[in-house]
Amino acid sequence: MKNLKHYLLELAVIIAGISISFIAEEWRSNRSIESQTKQILERLLVSLDSDIEDLNYNIKSHEIASRSCSKIIHSIYNANDEIPLDSLSYILADLIRGTIFVPNEEEYNALKNSGQIELIKDVTLVQSLHSKYMLHPFLQEINNIINGHINNYALPFLIDQKGIIPPDSAGELYAPLHFSKMPDLSEISYLVSLLNELHLFHNEKAKELILRTNKLKENIQEYLND
Repeated sequence: MKNLKHYLLELAVIIAGISISFIAEEWRSNRSIESQTKQILERLLVSLDSDIEDLNYNIKSHEIASRSCSKIIHSIYNANDEIPLDSLSYILADLIRGTIFVPNEEEYNALKNSGQIELIKDVTLVQSLHSKYMLHPFLQEINNIINGHINNYALPFLIDQKGIIPPDSAGELYAPLHFSKMPDLSEISYLVSLLNELHLFHNEKAKELILRTNKLKENIQEYLND
């Protein structure tokens, strides 16, 4: 009987030791994952400023394009307010601005693909993460539509006018287009109106994305400070 109690006591000690070992290992593992998650969020926090900078640059470019569209639309419907040929060369150059939004998604994908995002207990932070990155493909698709219309429908008109096509960038000024006579703006009135709506829609969504990005920055900072 004494031997049985002794064996049971030894068994209990062994089981307790194994349990404590498992608990300690799980605790170390969770601490390691939590540390890795915080490191990823710290890197993500830095990259968000770059996204905002890129978005502001794109917004500025589309604002210039939209103003150019509005000037041409106004000229089409006001016969007494014809745009001078020299001014038109710059206005049309600005009208065909297209941008490409290239956000930094490396850290977000690292969180999502590793499953670590599921371990974040802060529901607000998780929702904020998804809210921002779910909008990226939508904004990029708007960019694709604008660039597609420019390449397929706007540039041929300018090429027909023997224009010098602006460089592929969103700089302050595009190279002016050169015309020997006033182009028939009525031919592209629908295209200009469509591009104007697209430029405005782009900026509406880009500004919304900036708000979501700033909100995400706040949520990450609060999480890291806890």
